Amino acid sequence: MYFTSDLVIDPSQLTELKKVKPTRSFARLFYYLTAGQVAEREEHETFTAVSILEQINTALRSVGVTNIIRLSRDDQDLYLDAVGRQDDLPEVMAAVASGAGAGEGATFSILRLVVERRDAALKHLIVVQVDRVHRPGVYPLRVTVHGLIRGLGEGEDEVRARLAAALATQERHDALVAERRALHLEFVAALAAALRQQIGVDDLEVTTRAQIIRPRRPVTAIAELHHADKPLFHGHVGVDAALFYAWLWAETCCARDLTCRAFTLVDESGRPILEVGETGFRAGQWATLNPEEPFEAPLAGDLRYFTGHDYERELVESGCVEAPPGTAPDEPVYTDPGAGDDD
Repeated sequence: MYFTSDLVIDPSQLTELKKVKPTRSFARLFYYLTAGQVAEREEHETFTAVSILEQINTALRSVGVTNIIRLSRDDQDLYLDAVGRQDDLPEVMAAVASGAGAGEGATFSILRLVVERRDAALKHLIVVQVDRVHRPGVYPLRVTVHGLIRGLGEGEDEVRARLAAALATQERHDALVAERRALHLEFVAALAAALRQQIGVDDLEVTTRAQIIRPRRPVTAIAELHHADKPLFHGHVGVDAALFYAWLWAETCCARDLTCRAFTLVDESGRPILEVGETGFRAGQWATLNPEEPFEAPLAGDLRYFTGHDYERELVESGCVEAPPGTAPDEPVYTDPGAGDDD
């Protein structure tokens, strides 16, 4: 299990957006992204995107987040930490400012920043996306905070043993989830307050969900983890090791026949499979969470199903969801409803 919070700002407050002149480091980023070779409107949109990014950076630093993993423009990495450097903002800006030259002056659609924060209880991976061009009434900013549980060991064998002990009983499971969720929400609230102050808007809504990964097969080593486009599953340095316990969570709950409630089940790419309400279901009674068995939907509890994931065919065959119109019986039925997109 891990926690994901989306921070969404009321688009009606877009007119209240506080625009600031970029400081020297961010002015270098602005120059790198335009180089005086774009039209006036494109330059203005780029200025706004860089201005928002700087305000977000100030908010992050105010809550103790200074470790940057990635800064990208569309699919091009302007900076990617491949060795696990700490407090590397100056290096990021220096790398961007010196630049490779190639691509200067090109327009872009998205700036994406991935940063991390960690303490004894949680590792937070924070994904910030700023859209240069956006639809009217849609705020050009998305912030997603993933909270990974720490304190379960480092090596694979140690993590497996400590997780088994932590989830040995229903009481231990529930206590661990409640404690770490509360700490996650505490950090997210502090970040939301900092964003309100820096960006100058009041109506910032936070939604949080607990998520459990359903692997296709049992995972025995960190090197076996599946990688996907979403930043949490991208394989960034240090993230796989921190996320390893979450790949064991489902099978551990099955082994203990724990009741799992109030969570979203996701596939190996982080796409939502089903949402489970407060009633929940016993993990040992269904193959829903068991990677050693073919996937089946639990026919109990308060559930909401999604499409567009690895187990869509099973949900169609069990009658939980309908195949998209025009889909042949023997062809894939994957769709993209846009639900649960976190990057």
